[in-house]
Amino acid sequence: MSCLALATILGLEAQPKNSRVSVDRLLEVDNLSINEAAVFLDRFRSLRLSSDYVFDFDLKHFPARGQSQVFSGRMFGTWEQGLPVQRIEFLEKNKLPNIDALLFRTGVDTAFYNAQSAFGSWSRVSASELFKPVEDDLGITPFELQMPFIFWEDWELHGITRVLGRPAYVFDMIAPESLMADYPDLERIRLSLDADFYALLRADFIDASGSELRSIRVVSFKKVGDDWIPKAIDYVSPGSREKARFIVRAAALGVILSKDVFDHELMRSQVDVSTVAFELL
Repeated sequence: MSCLALATILGLEAQPKNSRVSVDRLLEVDNLSINEAAVFLDRFRSLRLSSDYVFDFDLKHFPARGQSQVFSGRMFGTWEQGLPVQRIEFLEKNKLPNIDALLFRTGVDTAFYNAQSAFGSWSRVSASELFKPVEDDLGITPFELQMPFIFWEDWELHGITRVLGRPAYVFDMIAPESLMADYPDLERIRLSLDADFYALLRADFIDASGSELRSIRVVSFKKVGDDWIPKAIDYVSPGSREKARFIVRAAALGVILSKDVFDHELMRSQVDVSTVAFELL
């Protein structure tokens, strides 16, 4: 995933609490001035976990028709020049049919790669392929894992809402013109960010009519050491019954990952995690 990347993505850099707040707290949250909103957004973009990380995850795909499927994998994350870089390896148990691994970075260089044939090489995903599912059996696109919209330059402050029982500031990230050729329906992505902890709670893909095309929704958080990470994230198509859910089953923080793990010019096998201590969630 953000996100998987999501987590990416994901979202994964922020450190929120998942406690609900009182109605009085929701009412006392003031809207932001434009300058305050810019500072808030910059802080959200700069937050990160206290170390590199490794997550064991399940990715459950619920298609509009047919039986659900579960894919298992491992996510590795770090930051380069303050920007997130992530690698996903699908495990032999419940793996994707054709893709062995994914590697992606967000920020200045929003490159996305996949590896096939037992990690024989990394192949860069083209711009048009970013908006197609990673595989037909997986209801998530590279674009949704990478989440480049967090760093889009043009944005508008939309207001205040409530998500997961918490106050959230809402930002409309305006899609750049360069995106129109590959995703012409997308006009903006509406981010709902926790007003107290700067965490991504929701990202809605909006078209010119104001309709919701896709949605990334954080379902729950879990504390690991001193950090808060997303425990579950949903990727939803509101116009259909299709959904994918990314679930972190175990996490390891406080690790130091070799930069080679995230080098797309290196051809390598799976990352050795034999010395990594995971905490079951």
